[in-house]
Amino acid sequence: MSHRHWALQMAYDGRQYQGFQALPGKRTVQAELEKALKQLLRRPVQVVCAGRTDAGVHAYGQLVGMQASLPFAIEEFQRLLPHFLPEDLAIKAVWPVPEDFHARFSARARHYRYLLRLNATPDPFQATRCWQYPYPIESGTLAKAWAQCQGRYDFGPLARSQPNQIDTHLSVYLSELRQLGELYALEIVANRFLTSLVRRLVGTALDMARGRLPADYLSQVLRGQITPSEPLGRLAPAQGLYLCRALYAPEYGLELNYPAPLSEASEAQIPAQALCNPGQWWQD
Repeated sequence: MSHRHWALQMAYDGRQYQGFQALPGKRTVQAELEKALKQLLRRPVQVVCAGRTDAGVHAYGQLVGMQASLPFAIEEFQRLLPHFLPEDLAIKAVWPVPEDFHARFSARARHYRYLLRLNATPDPFQATRCWQYPYPIESGTLAKAWAQCQGRYDFGPLARSQPNQIDTHLSVYLSELRQLGELYALEIVANRFLTSLVRRLVGTALDMARGRLPADYLSQVLRGQITPSEPLGRLAPAQGLYLCRALYAPEYGLELNYPAPLSEASEAQIPAQALCNPGQWWQD
């Protein structure tokens, strides 16, 4: 085929991976995918992702971009590639994209979900897919704490500093708690995220719900009214975190499917103008 630019939706169980990004001597999602592509296409292929998930973090809708000439139809490519992939990594969809598409820089927002099991007897079969929180929690109190993330703030005080990280202001379009059967989901959608930020926000919100921190603690920190008592906050374990999807401008035609999607009312909180022109919403 003459087309060379492609977008792939990936899902993976992150337990056995040291994150997405390739690291020397480590098992990573990028390394496994690029190895499979090389075996199938018989040439090296480099991929770029929408969100570089940390070690142990899962994904329903990681979006990966690549440039390659396919020697067969896209349907055949999607059928053959899984034969070269490990069982804990899957390709859910493949789309042709224009030359100006970039999986990371074209993304206008990312949607993460953190799964919790609250106020229940530990279940060994749930231990690898959620955080079985060991302390009593009132879900309504947790919902109020989590809602304080929404808005445009400087999240730097709650994130791990990174080299060359200049801007730590984020636009959080949605932060809500949902019940999904016996699990609770902390949903968060933002234009981008800082390293380990979602897990630190989860740990902080749970400490607020337990009464270990003031009920308006996140709001005070994000508004610059107080300095975090624990600068890095409590880091929730990786197994509860899922990258649900990356969001792109409508003209790319990329609709990433994931389990238990947000309601129409929740989706409506993600402004269309932010996806097309993200700088025009919640400006400083």
